[in-house]
Amino acid sequence: MRKIVSEAWLIKEISAHMSEPEWDRSSFWTSVERRKSAGDGPNWRYSFNPGSVPAGFEKRWESIRHKFEDNFNLEEENSKHPG
Repeated sequence: MRKIVSEAWLIKEISAHMSEPEWDRSSFWTSVERRKSAGDGPNWRYSFNPGSVPAGFEKRWESIRHKFEDNFNLEEENSKHPG
């Protein structure tokens, strides 16, 4: 069962695991997008434009994505859960 977390917490944790000193985040965008859960999948998706991210970014996400997708769901938008 996935732990329910806030969107802010999830973004912070993904960023901490994705960060590389040479990546200037002001030059490209990433986001966590809420979505309807598909089957047993998470209720969110990490989104970025593969054509605009630095070399190695997509590979780094692929190396850690299951840690997040398998373990976390976003809380309901109106929830007061501390996640």
